[in-house]
Formats: sequence, structure tokens, C-alpha cells
Amino acid sequence: LDLVFAEYDYVFKTDPFVPQTTLGKMIHPGGYDFIYSRGLASSSPSADDHEEPERGSADLFYVAGGRKAVGVQHLFNSGYNRCKRNRNLDAGKVFWESLVQIRKGRIKDAGAFECFSHCGSTACEGREGTKVLNYCDVSPSEFVEGSTMDASVDRRMVAYHATWTKSKDEQIAKLKHVGLWSPSC
Repeated sequence: LDLVFAEYDYVFKTDPFVPQTTLGKMIHPGGYDFIYSRGLASSSPSADDHEEPERGSADLFYVAGGRKAVGVQHLFNSGYNRCKRNRNLDAGKVFWESLVQIRKGRIKDAGAFECFSHCGSTACEGREGTKVLNYCDVSPSEFVEGSTMDASVDRRMVAYHATWTKSKDEQIAKLKHVGLWSPSC
């Protein structure tokens, strides 16, 4: 089962799956098992470099669960089990902690991915394909998160995550600012 998840406060300006977007480019050829948004306040919206993060975001992600079912199931179960033990922590942060622990070899068992290839890196060359998680992040210029208030000037914006707010009114103000608020919604 392939899955796209977006938090309730993600608003799409255009179709995120067309091949002209980074998400569409990564999904359509079937090269990535996990695609995520950066979702960090420190990310520059114009920086489209793909450095492997210590932590990404679970606010928007795509997972191809059918191709490498054992490894993907292990990854998500690891995050779920950590969440059950730490109910007061943010689920997205806990998921990324699990991913990092597996990536660093601190969680090992038969189902775990053995190597992580970030955005086409060659770090896993020669490894068995089912044991490699191919993952990458979407462009922060297209999938803009809420700490960025100048998003409306970038014509490449595909979606906006109205986050980094304390109230519904603040979220509405951000969505109005980027031209994505409709009172009928």
C-alpha cells in the first residue's frame, strides 16, 4: 500500500502529484520509498539542496509500502512502539528518532533496513535492494512550511503548511497572506 499523508493544516495550491513538482518527479518513476517535507523553521525556502537531515518532518510524507513491505513495516512499527512508550512526545519527532536510530545501526533485527540512500546517494551501492531505504525531501520552495511568511512571492509554491501558530485565527491569517484562504472551506 502506497500512502500520502498530510496534516490537516496543509493546503494545496496546485496538484502536488504532477511530474513538474518534486513530489511528482520522485513518485512517478518509483525510485523513492519514502519522501518527506523538511518542515523545520530553520530551512531556507530557497535552498533546494538535499542534505541528509538528522530529523525531517512527518507533516507531509509519501511512503511506498508495497515495494519493500518488510523494511517499511519495521520502520513504522519502530516509530509506533516509541510513541506508545512516550505518549507525551510529538509523533513526528518520535518517528524521525526511530529512523535515525535504524540508520545509525542502533536498532537491528531481521526486518530493519541496513542502509539508507538519501536523494540518490551512492552510499548503498552493492547492497540488496530490499534492505535499502531510498528517501529524499521535497523542495521547500514548493512545499512551504509556516515559519516562512514570504511564500506568496515564490511562484513555485505547490502547498503551504499553516503551522508555527497558536490559534486558528493565526492559521487563517497565514493562509490569507499566501492567497490560500477561502471562507467557504
